[in-house]
Amino acid sequence: MNRPLRTLALAGWGHSPRCWERLAPQGVELTPRALPGHAAPGETPTPGTPGLQEAANALPGDWDLVMGWSLGGLVALEAVRRSVIRPLGLILVATPPAFLRRPTYPAGLEPAVLDRFRAGLGDDPEGTLRRFYTLQFQGDRAPRSQWAPAAIRDRLLAAGTAAETLQDWLDVLEAADLTAEPPALELPVLILHGTGDAVVDPAAVDFFAECGPRFLGQRIEGAGHAPHVTHPEETGQHIAAFARNLSS
Repeated sequence: MNRPLRTLALAGWGHSPRCWERLAPQGVELTPRALPGHAAPGETPTPGTPGLQEAANALPGDWDLVMGWSLGGLVALEAVRRSVIRPLGLILVATPPAFLRRPTYPAGLEPAVLDRFRAGLGDDPEGTLRRFYTLQFQGDRAPRSQWAPAAIRDRLLAAGTAAETLQDWLDVLEAADLTAEPPALELPVLILHGTGDAVVDPAAVDFFAECGPRFLGQRIEGAGHAPHVTHPEETGQHIAAFARNLSS
């Protein structure tokens, strides 16, 4: 294939499509998209309603490659599992097999953390989004100048999203659990995960690696929950190599 791979890139919870803007992998043409209902201030929300199946069904279908970050990865995976999209490959960035800790997945997040975010959305939606934004970079060794300035934060967050929509998506995260039915996919899948992720434990790489021989796990040393933001060159190199293999 001589042309770049047409790639749909789904953002995570609370973020705008601009979260992908530092990423420029060779051989890939990115089309960023936010989760349904998400919007930057003053912008029209992305069409669709919260829910993995609902969001997957709302995706346009003609892509060579599909990529999703965190909750966006769960939507991308759902779209591929249901054959809504039939890409050559799938990339999951910091995607949780189960977001919350449970007997079948002890590496999940403590439920109390999600409860605090849910309560915060009722009192201070914008402040809660900002706290979540900061949490993503705990454990990341990149300079704070790459993510901490307010101008960067406000550009990446979907702060125009209704609090009710954010709450509904938290409910989706609470229920998310791939351990009951691990994904069995025939297409190649690249798993990208930062070694310092404080939101989704890097144990996710091991879970997906056991899902089949076509799942390839890559850990990005020193990255937190958003390796495409703080480590765009290394992240892009992994994606470019994956794309080359798909094209050959």
